[in-house]
Order: sequence, then structure tokens, then C-alpha cells
Amino acid sequence: MHKEQEGRWIKFDFEQARVKHLLFKTRLRSILYGADLDAAPVISHYDCAVGQWIYGHALSAYANIPEMHKLEQVHTTLHTVARKLVDLYKTGKVAEARVGLDEMELISDELVELLSTVETLVHESGQVEFRKPAASDPLVISPEELEELQQLNRELDRRLKEQSRDIFEAKERFELIAKATHDAVWDWNLLTNKMWWNEGFKELFGYAQEEIYPTIDSWYIGLHPEDREWVIQSIHDVIDKGGSQWLAEYRFGRKDGSYARVLDRGYILHNQDGKPYRMLGSMQDITDRKKTEELLIQKDKNFRNIINTAPVAMLIFKGEDLIFDTVNQSMLALIDKTSEIIGKPLLNVLPELKGQPVIDIFRRVYKTGEPYFDYERLVPLMRDTLMEERYFKLAFTPVQENGGNVGIMVVATEVTEQVLARMKVEESNKEFKFVTDFMPQIIWSTKADGYHEFYNKRWYDYTGLTYEQSKDTGWNAVLHPDDQEKAWEVWRHSLKTGDPYEIEYRFKRFDGQYRWFLGRALPLKDDGGNIYKWYGTCTDIDDQKKNTDLLEERVVERTRDLESQKSLLDNILTNSSNGISVSEMIRDEEGRVYDARTILANESAVKYVGIPKDIYLNQRARDLDPDIFSSPYGRACLNTLASGEPTIIQHHLGAINKWLELTISRMDENHLIHIFTDVTVNKQSQLELERTIQELKRSNANLEDFAYAASHDLKEPIRKIRTFSERLKNNLGVRLLEKDQHYFQRMEKATERMQLLINDLLEFSHTSNGNTNFEEINLDKKVALVLEDLEVIVAEKNARVIVGPLPVITGHRRQIQQVFQNLITNALKFSRPDIRPEIHITSSVVKGEDIQGDDLHNVSPEKLYNLLKVSDNGIGFEQAYADKIFKMFQRLHGKAEYEGTGIGLAIVRKVIENHKGFIKAESEPGQGATFKIFLPIE
Repeated sequence: MHKEQEGRWIKFDFEQARVKHLLFKTRLRSILYGADLDAAPVISHYDCAVGQWIYGHALSAYANIPEMHKLEQVHTTLHTVARKLVDLYKTGKVAEARVGLDEMELISDELVELLSTVETLVHESGQVEFRKPAASDPLVISPEELEELQQLNRELDRRLKEQSRDIFEAKERFELIAKATHDAVWDWNLLTNKMWWNEGFKELFGYAQEEIYPTIDSWYIGLHPEDREWVIQSIHDVIDKGGSQWLAEYRFGRKDGSYARVLDRGYILHNQDGKPYRMLGSMQDITDRKKTEELLIQKDKNFRNIINTAPVAMLIFKGEDLIFDTVNQSMLALIDKTSEIIGKPLLNVLPELKGQPVIDIFRRVYKTGEPYFDYERLVPLMRDTLMEERYFKLAFTPVQENGGNVGIMVVATEVTEQVLARMKVEESNKEFKFVTDFMPQIIWSTKADGYHEFYNKRWYDYTGLTYEQSKDTGWNAVLHPDDQEKAWEVWRHSLKTGDPYEIEYRFKRFDGQYRWFLGRALPLKDDGGNIYKWYGTCTDIDDQKKNTDLLEERVVERTRDLESQKSLLDNILTNSSNGISVSEMIRDEEGRVYDARTILANESAVKYVGIPKDIYLNQRARDLDPDIFSSPYGRACLNTLASGEPTIIQHHLGAINKWLELTISRMDENHLIHIFTDVTVNKQSQLELERTIQELKRSNANLEDFAYAASHDLKEPIRKIRTFSERLKNNLGVRLLEKDQHYFQRMEKATERMQLLINDLLEFSHTSNGNTNFEEINLDKKVALVLEDLEVIVAEKNARVIVGPLPVITGHRRQIQQVFQNLITNALKFSRPDIRPEIHITSSVVKGEDIQGDDLHNVSPEKLYNLLKVSDNGIGFEQAYADKIFKMFQRLHGKAEYEGTGIGLAIVRKVIENHKGFIKAESEPGQGATFKIFLPIE
């Protein structure tokens, strides 16, 4: 070292560079530990004292020493790192800035080492300079700088002590938290690979302190062999890719050899260059939670398996939009859908439910969490493109997760047949009530459990109670208090054992008086011997009880009445005027019906078929009639058996020459019920009526032939009358008086009218022949031809005829021409004298269902019709006469006023009927008339 004191300046050497660098580093550390930034700014590597020495002198003076250039590069790097640390501190990243000091210390150490190396090389090369510092020499140490350095060190020491105290408190707090938690907290130094664990690691996994490695290996070893590779790979992927957070779920070994399921979270710290240097995290033992989750998953799987294999229709909706989540096969079959509906909203799958009450019920259950049950809910469903109304027994139960409703479970059982059967039973009950209301006894019935559901009118008349007061156990209200215990004891015994019920007790009448009744009831059982109903009677025996002498006789009489009433239905069957029988089908091995036998028949049935009862019940159907199943009656039986639809048919018994009308109903797949009566008299009348109708048809045909022939034969005499009257008139010439001239005129007009009438009769006869020589007709051309024929009269009337586009139809050419000729002539004839006649002919196509009219019974709703309208502005007529004008010889006006025979419109209607159409007339007096012709479009 060569030093020289001159005033306040110290001669430069390498030691000064080291001191200047120490001052720079101390200032930087002071900044990062709370010094005023403005008071100690970080200058550039060119402007600092060491930098000015390097660039102003050292680089040129020692250019031959390679380490000098390395020194310049390290010095530049040091300033770059210092600026980054200050920038981090300014942006609030204090911890990262202070961590960066460790890296800067390494660079500082390298800088100091290079200064010493260059200094040694300079001495060895003999390049040491001895000179006074000039005013421009920056690298001199002043006393003020030394004093500043001491002050910075003292201040920095104070701040470090304060911050050390804060760090100690934070560390102490962290250690307390680490001890308090049940998780295994870890701290991994990524630079040194050191690992720290809290006490939770020992507690969770059972290891002693000496068994825990201070490095990351303690974690690697504990990983399950099957998880080790992917877990290590995952954490290093996050670290290597600059991630800040890591999460994994894996198995970790315990001291006892078992494995815990852990959820591990880690957070990575990076320095100012983004390089990871530390990672902290915690391991949470979730073994019990995983077992619970797996148990819940298994329970859910089992639950869904139960749904899928359940014999009843079940499904689960998820969410407020009712998304199909789980649907079993029974439900898919019920709604006629496939598993493709899963994941779709209910209203997309079953749009027919839109607006139905069941949707509001679903949403109410989802919103409130209250279950819903219904035993007979009517629900419309689309099946095979047809809307069907079906009845269901429904149960809607909310599905809950984490205390909230997430869906609805639906259990549905179709009860359509049961409901319809019940409705039929109720209808039968109405008939039963109608019969029992006329009986003097009280008649009642109960369900199998004793619930009283029916009383006849006699009960209500006697007690004055209503049904609501009487149902179930309401009958107890009128029972005498002294009789109640015994009555209930006997009734419960009958309900339990099925024994007949019989007791004497007193009932209070509506006026408060008690009378004695004999109560009896018998159980009604199904084929399996199970009771499903009780029928009972209460007979007033008060008089017998009071009259001891007549008691036995009256009891016997009442008993006889009760037995008679009990067998009422059997008596109805026995005494019915209708024949009633039940037949049983006999099937082959493949289940096909090949024969039948009658197993039940009442006396009327035996009488109607005319076969002795023992033969009727013992012989098979083919023995009695080998061709029975090929007959209409046999085919009807097989059809009803297959379809279940009742059939009504009339059948002729040739052996006894009787006609029977039979109603065939299916009891089950092997039994048919036949209800029939003798309709021989009615059938004979019907056949006689059919023969009469045929005779009338032949008579009408003869009359039409006669009218045609008579009209044709009358034309010749009329022609001769006109010819000879004309000759006579010409021969007499001027000798005729004025009165004689008038007679001739009247005779000529009479013959003209007769000629016209005969022609119309011929036309009508021609249309009545029903000529079927049909062909295509262009109505535009046909109407044009008619107007040519009527050209003179149209001109005389100065009439205006407007014809719209008309269709091409199939029909009889001449008859169709008659229709338009008669209608146009009719419109010209009945025109108003003060108004120019206008006739409009139009056409359109209409559907049968759009045609209105009380008299149109044969209109097919689905059929299309050509509607032809002929409208005029003539004198019109009252609508009440709209049908009368189409009848033969019907006139609404006198002959003197309007000429005509009254046959023209009758011809029009007959032609239209020949073409399977119909015609209507609409009019008001003075408002003209419209004739509408409807011809079917084939």
C-alpha cells in the first residue's frame, strides 16, 4: 500500500475502491431497510465513484489485464441488480427486494475479489502510480464520507434490530399457528433443498423427530409408490414453469405402514428475476373425508341402481328446469321414450305438459322442499302421435344436497285401468243405489277394513244424518250408548275373522226415539278368498221386540226378507228376460282358440237357444255347430276376445228359426259374457221393411218410366192441337170475331204451357234415370255455350253476366248444361223491372267441415268440394221458402206474373244429387238470390 496525506485528501489506491464500493452497498441496504430514497438515490454505473475510476482511468491504464474487463462487467451487473431491488421496494415488494440482497452480496463478493486480483497483477507488472489527486479525480475518500458510512451503519443496525424483533414476533406467531393446526406445515428452501416440518407432521403420520430428514427426501420417501412419480413430476412442473401455486391429492405413508389420503397445497416465492427460491405449504389428512365421499358415491350408485331396477316407474329431475338426470326403464316405457331424453328439460321431452297443473306442482316441490302425493292425477301424454288422458298415482320428493334442494325424485304408477274400473264401479253403485233406495230396510256397505262408504235412502230418512256425518264410523252417533260396546265387539270380530255379522241394536231416529234393528252383513270375496267388501242390512225389528208373542214369527219373516235381499242380484240374473251366459275359450298348446264351452247360463239363455240345459252346458261349441268360428258371430267373439272391445251383433239360429241380438263382452283373456234377447219379431219387421223399400224403389222406377213415356207420348197430340188450331185460325181468317180471336190466343198459350211442361217432365225423367256416363267438363266453356243459347233473352233484358274462373269437373255433360241454363234463365226471369239484371258466377274450393247447415248430414268433414255460386240482384224471396222452391211444381209467384212450370229448380237439384253433391239457396226479398252448388272433388 502506498498512501500519502495531503490536506483532507487521501491518495488513491485499490483500497479506496473497496471502501467506495462498501459505501455504495451500505447506502443500498439502508434504502431497502427504510432510508429516504430521495436522500440516497442509486446512480448509474458510469456516475458512481468506482465507475468513474474504471471508465476514466483503470480500463485504459490496465487494458492489458483481462481481469480488469471482467471487473467492469461485474460492476455493471451490480448496478443493474441494485436498480431492480430499488424498483421492487418502490412498488411495495419489500420482502422480494430484501431477498435480492443475498444475490447482490454474491456479486459484491466477486467485485471485491476482482479488485484484489487486479491490484495484485498491477503490482506484479510494476505499473503502480504515485500521483497527487487532481480536482477531477473522483475516487478519493473524504472524512465526510467516512462519517456518513459510520452513520449509515449505525442507522442500519438500529433498523435491522427493529425489523429483527418484528421478524421474531412474526416467526413466533407462525410457529404458534403451525403448532395449533392439525395440518403438516412445511417450508422448502429451493436453493439449499432444506426442508422444515411443524409438529403436525409428527402427529399426522406418527414419526419421531430423528426419523424426519432435514431435506426434501423425507417427503419423497413417504409418497406411495404408485403416486410418487406423478406427484413429484407435478410439483416440479409448477416450479419449473414459473407457477405460484401447487395442489395435489395423493397417498402418504404413516409410521405404522398404512397410507393417509392427503390434500397438499404449496405456494412458491420468486426473486426479482422470477427465479423460485422458497416454497411453503401444508398437508391436510382427508382420509376420513375421502372415505365419506366414496361411501356417498357408492350410496348414490346403489340408489341409482335401485331406481334403474325398480319395478315401478321412477326418475330424478335436476335443477329448476327439470332436467332428466336418472330414468329407469319402467318410466321410459310409461312415457314412451328412450334414454336419449337424459340431460334434456322436461318440457322439451313432453311438450304436451306445458300449461298443465303438474308443472306448477313440480316447481312448488322444488322451491319449498315439501313432498307431494296424488293417488289419481290426470295427466295428458302423447303416445303414437295421439294425445291420451291417463291417470297416475304420483309421489314427488325433493332431492337435497348440502341442505338445499337440487332436484325432484318422481315415482309414478299408472292407475288408468283402476280408475276407469272404479268409475264403472261407481256407475254400478249408482244402479245399486237406485235399486236399494226402494227397499224398506237400511242397506249399507263398507270397505274391507270396515270403512262405511254407502247407505241407502232409508238410512238418511230414518236418522236425519248426511253422508259426511255417517261415513266411516259415523253410524256410532245414532247407536244406543248401552249397545255400543257389544256392537263394536261383534263388528271387529267379523272384520278380523270374516265371519258373518249379525247383531240386534237400537238406532236413534231423527226425532230422538230409539228403535230396535237387526243388523246383518256378509263379506264379498275375490277369487283368492280375500275380502274386499261387506254388504249389510239393518231391519227394523222394534215391533217384534215389543211384541213377544210375535217375535219368532217376525224374526223368521225378517230373516226371509234379508235372505231375499241378499240374493237380489242373483234373482235379477235368474229372472232377467235377457239371456245371459259365460263361455270359456279352449286353446291349443300354442295358445290359439280352437273351441269353447258354455260354463254358465240363466234360464232365459237356455230358452232362447232352444237347447236343453245339460247339453248346452256340457257340449263344446264345435259339437253344437262345427262352423261356429267361421260364422259372423264366431268371428265377432274372437275379435272381442282379442281387442277387448264389446260387440253387438244379430245372429240367426237356423235350427229354431230365431233371431238373437247379442252383446259380447270380454271378462278376461279366456272368458266372454254374452247378453242376448230374442229380436225375431223386430228382425222380421226389419226384413219386411227392407222388402217394402225395395218395392218402393221398383215402384218409383216404374213411375219415372211412366212419366218419361207419358211425357213423350203427349208431345204428339199437343203438336197436332197446335197445328190444327193454326190451320183453323188461318182458314177462318177475317170471319173470326174479336172474341174468337181471344179464344184462339188463350188456346195457343195453353198448348205452349203444356208443351213446356211436357218438355220439363221429359228433362226431369231424364235426370231421374241416374245416367252415369260421366266425363271431364270444362265449366268455363260450358257456361259460355249456355250464354250463347241465351243470347237473345240476355239482350232483351239488357242483362250483365260476370263469369269468374271455373274449374274442370267430372260429370254428365248435358245435365250440367241444364243446371246452368235453368239457373241463369231463372235469374233473368225474376229480375226487377227498374234495375239492370246482374248475374255473377264464381267458384272456390271448401272443406266439408267449413260447410254449415242443419240439413247437411252427409257432408264429409275431411272432403274437399267445388263451391259454384250463381248470384243475381233480382226480386229474391223469403229464406223460409229456400227448400220449397226445389220441389216439383212449387211456385212462389203466380203464372200471370211470371211464366214457368215449377220444374226447373227440381231438375237442378236432381242433377246435383246425381253428381253426389247438394245445393242451397240464400235470399231476402228485394235483395236478389244466391244458389250455392257443392260438388265433391274426387
